[in-house]
Amino acid sequence: MNRLREGREMRNTAICVAIACLLFASTVHRRCLGAEGPDLFEKSWAAASLPHRRVTLCSKVMELVQAIEVKEGQRVSRGDVLIKLDALKLERQKAVAEKNADFTARIQSAQAKSAHLAREFERKDKLGEFLSESKLDEARTDMELAKLEVQELQRQQELAKAGVGYYEALLRDYAIVSPIDGVVSNLMVETGEMVKEGQAVVEVIDPDTIEVRVHLPEGTLARIGNAQGTSVTFAAFPGEPAVPGEIHFISPDVDSSSGTFLVKILVEAKGSQLRPGLACQVRFAEGSGASATPSLEPAPAVRDST
Repeated sequence: MNRLREGREMRNTAICVAIACLLFASTVHRRCLGAEGPDLFEKSWAAASLPHRRVTLCSKVMELVQAIEVKEGQRVSRGDVLIKLDALKLERQKAVAEKNADFTARIQSAQAKSAHLAREFERKDKLGEFLSESKLDEARTDMELAKLEVQELQRQQELAKAGVGYYEALLRDYAIVSPIDGVVSNLMVETGEMVKEGQAVVEVIDPDTIEVRVHLPEGTLARIGNAQGTSVTFAAFPGEPAVPGEIHFISPDVDSSSGTFLVKILVEAKGSQLRPGLACQVRFAEGSGASATPSLEPAPAVRDST
């Protein structure tokens, strides 16, 4: 029985060793393919496209959706209001604060009083109408108190204005505003719906700049620094000329599980039929005199055309 058990253990050990050897051989084979596979500039590489900028906007407060100002597919500009939340209570509180912050009449009256006392003090002092030192001091005190009253009213006005500013800041959270020029790609709420704080409510993408992502084998890493731009073809438009693209980013690390590294390419799509999400192929153009050592720093982003 012991010999039988030992035989089984030895067989299991041999199987495990064989599996490990196969996995190692597979990894070496994959790495060799990456090092000795097709040249970077001699073939097209399968890639995926997506919006270069995609923003998901969330509600900062828990409140009812009062109005949805846009539709899906609608173009919007930076600063456009997309969704309004019910801010009636807050607007009433702001109106009360604005009324309480109106010190104009009181300040003007206090300033007039202060100016009158100052003139009277100067006139009587010149004419010697103050019959005693105590009368002089009393008039001077009245004049200084009038000045202090004006300053106090101005201080209270500034505090009241700060209160109005507080409500204005709160109200900004009740309007969901687009931070970019783009297109509304997804509305996630309906009018009258109660949204929670932090809940995603709308998504906006910039379809004018497409980001093409291609994963290249590590064997091409030594030559990616020679790449001088790219050309991209889209499967949805067979026979159409390739679209130029600019290398935007080269990943600073290699995925150890796949033996590939990521390259991001930006393609200007404004005024064309190109859309993010289309399947595409990328060809890299080789430049002359470029360094063979790849730069792992991100390339400058393409400027917005809008």
